Amino acid sequence: MVTQNPKTVLSKVEGSKIQNQERLGASYRLLGEVPPASDDAPLLLRVAVRNTGTAPWPNGGSRPINLAYHWLDRHGQPVDFEGVRSRLPAALQPGEEVELDMQIEPPPRPGNFQLMLDMVEEDVTWFSVAGAPGLSLPVTVAASNRSAPRAVIVNGNCASNDAVGNHLLNQMRYLQERGYQVVLLVEHTNSLLPPEIRQHIVQVELEELRDGAKSALTRRAVEHFHSADLYFFHYSTYYGLVEAIRLVGHGVTVFDYHGVTPPSLWSGAGREYLEEGQRRLELVRFADYAVAHSGFTRDELLHTGLIAPERVYQMGYVVPLERFGPGSRKPDLLRRYGLRPEQPLLLYVGRIASNKRVDDLVRALALLRERVPDAVLLIVGDNIGQPYRQNAAQIQALADELGLAEAVIFAGQVPDEELADHYRLASVFVTASVHEGFCIPVLEAMACGIPAVGANATALPETIGAGGLTFEPMNPADLAAKVKQILDFGF
Repeated sequence: MVTQNPKTVLSKVEGSKIQNQERLGASYRLLGEVPPASDDAPLLLRVAVRNTGTAPWPNGGSRPINLAYHWLDRHGQPVDFEGVRSRLPAALQPGEEVELDMQIEPPPRPGNFQLMLDMVEEDVTWFSVAGAPGLSLPVTVAASNRSAPRAVIVNGNCASNDAVGNHLLNQMRYLQERGYQVVLLVEHTNSLLPPEIRQHIVQVELEELRDGAKSALTRRAVEHFHSADLYFFHYSTYYGLVEAIRLVGHGVTVFDYHGVTPPSLWSGAGREYLEEGQRRLELVRFADYAVAHSGFTRDELLHTGLIAPERVYQMGYVVPLERFGPGSRKPDLLRRYGLRPEQPLLLYVGRIASNKRVDDLVRALALLRERVPDAVLLIVGDNIGQPYRQNAAQIQALADELGLAEAVIFAGQVPDEELADHYRLASVFVTASVHEGFCIPVLEAMACGIPAVGANATALPETIGAGGLTFEPMNPADLAAKVKQILDFGF
């Protein structure tokens, strides 16, 4: 055995530290204020980090460089040193800067702390240990109400500006206003949601709920799940996390059903989830109660025979209509789409999915223009993302074939603040969809004073009610006739 001279060892350590100081360097900028912190929710920060060293920062491989943090007490002693990692979106070269969203798990107890942001070269060193100072922030972590009831909401995702996504958020706020501590568990997160909402959303795997958390990011959520008093499992298609309904051993469980689109009406990616969604509707048998959002979807649940009718409640969606109301056509929107002030306009708002049968709207427009030559169709909805891009291309090709290239207008997704003004452009709102569990755009259109024409199928007749007309499904001629009937009344 060879024993090294301590002076030699110390010299090597100091030399390595000096070398790391040159190689590893970082500066930090906090973007915005530090929000209030509590011991029952993560702290979300947006931070700009610059590589001030001489070496590039890899975002993958065996030794990636990540942004993380340490919780220190008032005296600078570690309370939780190994903070959750925030991964770089790409390798960062010397002199480059990147903005990152950090999810910071709370310390093990409430109190006054120092939160130190620090970069880490995994399995090598923390930058602050190598001589590159981190960013220290004073944070007071408030104590939560440990006696408050707990609720869990489960879904595959939480999409923004989506009927189910908006319902999830309304449900979460409703429970919070009544004193519940709420966690929304999903398979896929949504970075577009504001921080005050995202701090209650946790991406987790079914296996973690069954076998235990894999990381600090999910540990608190898993504990919350197993100690909750109230559970909502949302169902509009199959997703693996919904199987967690089998794991609930106490509390009250609610199956929140939005309707599953029949796979035969769907084209493109995702059909297998709809097929599985219909097969696994039997999961309702694990619920104490169920919620359906129309008479149509309630009947679907009762048809399973797996839940008693007195345990199924029909509740419409919460649709905030304060910003929807009658009004004139905005000149800037008329110019945007090349429309005349009095031009007859059919409006569709929604997904460009195959079950919505937007192609029938185009066929109906061709028939309508035989009697109303200047009528146009405006389509508002995602026509770029998958799987809607292919459907939109087929609809455009059909319009070209029918000589309607200039009469069928794709608006794409419009800003939320412009949506009401798009409804006010319409002479009539139209939807040829043959499967709807409710159809919120119908209500929004009618709130703007626009009559609706929809297929006499699934939930559409009960949603439209006396606010419009229905037509024989998949019959463009009948659709055109009903639209002409409304136009003749002078709308």
